[in-house]
Amino acid sequence: MEPIETSADDQTANRLTTETLSSLRNWVGAVCEAELRRLDSRAPRLDADARAEVARSIQRVVDGLLGDLGSRVARDAGLVDALRTFFVFDRPGGKP
Repeated sequence: MEPIETSADDQTANRLTTETLSSLRNWVGAVCEAELRRLDSRAPRLDADARAEVARSIQRVVDGLLGDLGSRVARDAGLVDALRTFFVFDRPGGKP
């Protein structure tokens, strides 16, 4: 079986997809961390178990929203441009 060759355009598209998804995950992670810090400042008496439950709840929401985004983007290259535009990603792997 011979290896499948990919064109330069395909490689560029794959790189852009990976960078965009990485940027989105980084951005979402930063938003979640900021909200958990805000919770700590607003509810300092919240015990560790309750904080952990809130963090798990936030992660479940994120997982539900992002779902199988990687496979959806792989099927429709136009989604990469839409994500980059919607979230205003100005640099690969970074924050908007």
